[in-house]
Amino acid sequence: MKFLQSGRAQSDLLYEFGDFRLDAAGRQLSRRDGTWVPLTPRVFDTLLCLVEHHDKVVEKERLMAVVWPDSIVEENNLTQNISTLRRLLGDTPQSHRFIVTVPGRGYRFSAAVERSAGQINPSAPALSHRAIAVLPFKPLVAESSDPSLEMGMADTLIARLSRIREIVVRPLGAVRRYARLEQEPLVAGRELGVESVLEGSIQKSGAQLQVNVRLIKVADGESLWAGTFDERFTNIFSVQNAIAERVVSALALQLSGEEKQRLTKLETENAEAYRFYLKGRYYWWKTTPEEFRKCRDYFQRAVDADPCYALGYCGLNAFFGYGSAWGMLPPEVGWPRALKAAEKALELDGSLAQVHSDLGAHRMVFGRDWPGAEKEIENAIELNPRGEEVHYLYSFFLITRGRFEQAIAEANLALELDPLLLRLHQHLGFTFITRGATMRRSSVINRRCG
Repeated sequence: MKFLQSGRAQSDLLYEFGDFRLDAAGRQLSRRDGTWVPLTPRVFDTLLCLVEHHDKVVEKERLMAVVWPDSIVEENNLTQNISTLRRLLGDTPQSHRFIVTVPGRGYRFSAAVERSAGQINPSAPALSHRAIAVLPFKPLVAESSDPSLEMGMADTLIARLSRIREIVVRPLGAVRRYARLEQEPLVAGRELGVESVLEGSIQKSGAQLQVNVRLIKVADGESLWAGTFDERFTNIFSVQNAIAERVVSALALQLSGEEKQRLTKLETENAEAYRFYLKGRYYWWKTTPEEFRKCRDYFQRAVDADPCYALGYCGLNAFFGYGSAWGMLPPEVGWPRALKAAEKALELDGSLAQVHSDLGAHRMVFGRDWPGAEKEIENAIELNPRGEEVHYLYSFFLITRGRFEQAIAEANLALELDPLLLRLHQHLGFTFITRGATMRRSSVINRRCG
């Protein structure tokens, strides 16, 4: 059998199977409705090799040689990739519609595959535009800096753009370190591993709001789009919608009607409630207990101003939940309040990934409802597949259930989304250590009982 090195010899081909399309040239997996399915490079290579040789058994050794041509890796790495693919494709332990394990040999891609020349969408942008970072906004006048508004503007635009599955947007946790006034955007873009950067400045003066924004290509500093907005602060949502739409246009992304609606969906139309929420988010990121406690007051004021503001209740859930976990609140006080806030958020807007992630954490940590926790976490991933925090949470959940290969795969997905976050690297190391200790204990038990 002839094996291809990561499919490069047939890179102009398009493969269709089930509800999916695999574009070898664009190195992209999507659903037939255009929804992008995020894959790490090694996971993509694993899928491509299996699809190219569908209905044939691909030996483990040969598959590993294709995916890791210049490295010597453990078989466990391949197992992780297969586990990730099965989850993303919708395979279950009871029904392997796509990838079948052939014991003692390797794997076989069992679904029917149609092959044709060409790409999924010839007018789609090159991959170089599909990773973007929104940097914290700067003040127009340093003496009038408002850190909560500057960081909050980036936070909101990150959330908006993350609703588009064709692009990868670095999370707020990854870009917060670039809030310095003297920060060079191109340096930040290179460090974050993205191809375009959105930077801006913002100033609120009384009831007026001025915003300057620019989208830059990291490779050569080319300005892809720039705009200036001078509006009343109550029109801040219209400004954010306009920026998000212009970024989509500059990147030549083709959105469906549903995606356009998601892009401009508002969690609140109350500017005062939104302002309180931004202040709550600002203090949420603070490291001292005194500053962290301030976020509760602002989140509460946000929901008082708009009782239908689901994100405000997510903020309250975060305060009470983390406050209990970190020892700042008695668990018997904090956990019930956190759950009440999360359930209220779900009642108001079940389409928010954060809501399901919060409920999953509660059911795992407080309720010990393992099936319920996993269902909520999977719902969150379905709604926001590129949220690094939910992949981190799922990895932690999988460790508690002893499913270490999947846990490692989820941790790697989180790292792919935020490669500079030290906590994720530490978590991945902890996962490997825990898996090794568990395997050693099992080996000892087997020897003693065998």
